[in-house]
This record gives sequence, structure tokens and C-alpha cells, in this order.
Amino acid sequence: MRNWHLAVTLVCLLAVCLWLQFSWDFSKLINFNSFAITALGVGLALLIAGFSISDTQKTLAEIRKIEKIDDRIHTLLYINEVVKKHGLPACEKLAKSHKDNLLQKGLRMLADNLALELDLAETLNAEIESIKLRHKRLLNILQFGASVSPGVGLIGTLVGLTLSGHENALNHAILTTLYGALLSNFFFLPLHELIKNRIEELNVLNNLTVAGLIKIREGVHSIVLKEHLSGFAKYCQESV
Repeated sequence: MRNWHLAVTLVCLLAVCLWLQFSWDFSKLINFNSFAITALGVGLALLIAGFSISDTQKTLAEIRKIEKIDDRIHTLLYINEVVKKHGLPACEKLAKSHKDNLLQKGLRMLADNLALELDLAETLNAEIESIKLRHKRLLNILQFGASVSPGVGLIGTLVGLTLSGHENALNHAILTTLYGALLSNFFFLPLHELIKNRIEELNVLNNLTVAGLIKIREGVHSIVLKEHLSGFAKYCQESV
């Protein structure tokens, strides 16, 4: 969040400096029609490229509030203690108390005694790959949006220059190129990097969850489990 605050501050300072230096009238840079043409053109290009609202909603829901690594380790340690006291069937009740879909699925497999090490790892890793594929589609769409926005803006400008017949219309036509560049560099690219970083955090968390559930199935001691998960988390974070 600090980077976002810094970026907003720098943009505001740049605008003030430009206004003081050139006495710019920024109202000339605002035109609803030009922005609407650019935004609708980019939106149409995204739909043609395969933008999925449902995939986007799922991804945003998953990365909106990611559990901290230490909290997930604490959760897995608690699950291990419950399993040692009450056995694997107790995982069914634990699954109902967690909102994480991957953790829920793993706990239900443990409770149903379906989680032989190979089956548990293969099933949950397949689930992780499915999640990664959905995330990759969203990142590709955002990257496509960043690349296509300037072109859409330029097309709007060329069409406007061709059809316009007075100076005011020329100014508005040129604004579509500006809006295309702004959408690319101040919306799609920052959003792509933000979501990419959150997805990497989620991948670490998911891999940690699978590793923890496998160890719980093996019946390891909580101290061993904690050391294993701490080392695994450190390795994953360094590998990102």
C-alpha cells in the first residue's frame, strides 16, 4: 500500500508542477465522450479476447483477503492437535469452520479416509493447477488490456480527425490517444502487477496447506510439523 500512496503523491506533485510551470487548464483534458469511446473500445476488445466476469470474480474473491503464512501454520498445527486427540474423522467438523476451499477439500478427504499420501497430494495439487490456470487467464487479459488500450485510443483519434470539422472536435479526438495511454499505464499495468503479487502470495499459501495436510496424515509431532512448515514457507517465499 505504501507504493500506491507514493504513486498518488508523485502524480499530484507532477500535476501541480505542470500547472505552475505552464499554467495548464486541466479542464481541457476532460471530455466524457472521448473517454467513453476509448473505454468502450477497450471493453469490446477484452470481450473478444475472452474476458470472463465469473473468473474475475472468483480470483478477486480469493486474493481479497489472503491469510498470513504464520496464521495458516497456526491453523495447521491446531488441526494436527485435534487429529491426534480425536482422529481423522474430526476433520469433517474442522472443514466447516474454514472458508478456504482448498483447505476444506483436504480436510474432508482426511475425514473420509480418502487421503492416502499420493491421492491427497495429487488431488490437491490438481486443484492448485486449476486455480493457477484461472489466475493466468485473468493476468493475460490485463496484459492484453494494457497493450491494446493505446491502439484503441489512437484509432479513436484517427477516426475523430477524419470526421471532425472544427478545432474543438480535433482537441477532443486527440484526447482518446491520451486516455488510451492512461488506461494502459495507470490502470491495466498497475492492476496486473498488484494481482500478480497477490496471486504469488496465494500460491505459497496453497502449497503450504498441501504440505501441512500431508504431514498431518502421516501423524507427525506438532514440533516436527511446525519446523517443516516454517522451512517450506521460507523456501517458497525465496523461490517467488
